[in-house]
Amino acid sequence: MKGRALHGPTRTCVGCGSRDAQASMIRLRLRDGASIVPAAEVPTGRSAYVHDREGCVSGLVRSKGLGKSLRLAVSKQMRLELVESLAARSRMTPQHAPDALKDTRTVL
Repeated sequence: MKGRALHGPTRTCVGCGSRDAQASMIRLRLRDGASIVPAAEVPTGRSAYVHDREGCVSGLVRSKGLGKSLRLAVSKQMRLELVESLAARSRMTPQHAPDALKDTRTVL
């Protein structure tokens, strides 16, 4: 968001790497050490933030920022499950789903 002053807390998107207002992003947390979910499902813990945009969500598959923010090794399977759940959450139709879901050969 270059050139525009942001008011309130800002966070970095782990999908695209740009900074934006915290309120405009989805907060992600680790649940039971097994899956990453939107923060509303887990009350406390380390968080990562992502824009609710197709490019940012698909960027989670190849981004190292997710693991760095949560301070854990995030497997490719965990990343793909997260992308699928976020795509379903934003009600993307299959033809508009992120490329990461269409091609499972994506290399991290």
